[in-house]
Amino acid sequence: KETPAVLRPWPLTRATRSMGGLITHVHDLLRYARFHLGDSSAAQQPVLQPPSVAQMAAPQVMVWGDEGRGLSWGTNKAGGVPTLGHGGGTLGQISQLTLVPSRGFAIAVFTNAQRGGELTRAVVEWALKHYLGLETPTPKALESSAEELAPYVGLYHNMMTQVELGLLNGRLVGQTVYRQGFPTNDTPPPPPPAPMTLARAEADRLIILDGEMKETLVDVVRTPEGEIGWLRAGGRLLRKVS
Repeated sequence: KETPAVLRPWPLTRATRSMGGLITHVHDLLRYARFHLGDSSAAQQPVLQPPSVAQMAAPQVMVWGDEGRGLSWGTNKAGGVPTLGHGGGTLGQISQLTLVPSRGFAIAVFTNAQRGGELTRAVVEWALKHYLGLETPTPKALESSAEELAPYVGLYHNMMTQVELGLLNGRLVGQTVYRQGFPTNDTPPPPPPAPMTLARAEADRLIILDGEMKETLVDVVRTPEGEIGWLRAGGRLLRKVS
């Protein structure tokens, strides 16, 4: 009979504390959300003045359409209404915090599965629609010829991940391979996920049609010369190497 087991080692090393050193539970995370929604009593002592909180929520750079980056927040819109969000994930502990400041609304979703992102996305989308009537339709896949898809074919990677895109029977398919494990260099890489199918959603933007990253949008980032230089998915860049 299987029994629950604690995955070890589960914390990040000290050198990575700046990007993943916080450990919390849902009650404290929602108290943090209350503070950023304007409830200063959520903090046990003064932490930030309201202008600083507002500056954190203001987009500092735009990424694509309504999507931008504030200070420690991802900024976006749902149904035309501004939202703030940030995800978390360490060794299968996948979470998401989303705020709708103008509605005084926050939702925190915690999972304990490596594919927890599928659940966090679905729950947040359901909550925004059910409680606030906010919905952002997923872009439709465009019918594309093999010639239109051919420029995206290639090998892309960053330190942790490699993605190869190719054409199969006129469709754009991708295979992800993890280049190293986490959180240490000695940790074996996890097994690769199943291949995925992609399509064009708009100019220089792809959409994943199946698999664990279904409906994820992939931005195509070009060099100053107009060549495809990177793919960006989930806020992370993968450089084209061939």
